[in-house]
Amino acid sequence: AVLALETAVGGGGIALIAPGDPPISTPSEEGISRAENIIPNIESILDAAGIAPSEIGMIAVSLGPGSYTGLRIGLA
Repeated sequence: AVLALETAVGGGGIALIAPGDPPISTPSEEGISRAENIIPNIESILDAAGIAPSEIGMIAVSLGPGSYTGLRIGLA
């Protein structure tokens, strides 16, 4: 599965793409790109898909343009 994070822009987003399943994504909301919300949002999307963290084979992050802090959140 691929976990994709967009944290460079306000609202941001998280998507999960797993072979054989339709993609799952979070609705854009202001809290997605905030550091204190990123882990709970990732856990929520993994739970919705029934996928364990160990099943993530790749993480894709946005490289901008966007806020420096937002980019650091996604890369960290």
